Amino acid sequence: MKKGINWLVAAGLAFSSTALGAQDHHGHSDDGDAGEAKEHVKEVHAQRSSHAEHDSGSAHDMSGAGAALEAYRDALVALDLEAAGAVFAEDSLVFENGKAEGSWADYAEHHLGPELGHFHSFAFPTYEIELRQHGHFAFGTERYTYRIELHDGRVIERDGVATSVLRHGEDGWKIISYHSSSRAPKK
Repeated sequence: MKKGINWLVAAGLAFSSTALGAQDHHGHSDDGDAGEAKEHVKEVHAQRSSHAEHDSGSAHDMSGAGAALEAYRDALVALDLEAAGAVFAEDSLVFENGKAEGSWADYAEHHLGPELGHFHSFAFPTYEIELRQHGHFAFGTERYTYRIELHDGRVIERDGVATSVLRHGEDGWKIISYHSSSRAPKK
């Protein structure tokens, strides 16, 4: 069976492998399907054990979520759209200043990508992250200021905030929802 099977199916397989095991106990031979079901149940238990540390909210896991958000910021500073996209899940959603931008791919193609082409530099003079974790999900809050210098010499300075939801999976922490907004700093 494939990895990633949902818990309800896994529970059913656990029940059926127990029942099949009982049949073996009564003198029936174990067929290939029963053996496969038993192996899958062992795999599900192993996955639960290996992911138990995520449920504890360990510092290691939190640093991985924070590193993903920092990698996004660093990619923006480097004006590197490909590196920025590496921290987003394929099924991500992006929201900016009250507008639904779609997936990361949509946002990169129609909004951020064209913008970065006009930037000479992108800096974050102040930046802080707060994170909370619940199981395989982390919830991030970023507070920052940013300064963009355009190729035409104009400068844009803003105070910004962002909230994000990150999911931990086989490929590490990925942003699945990102919502940012900014405004001109109060003088």
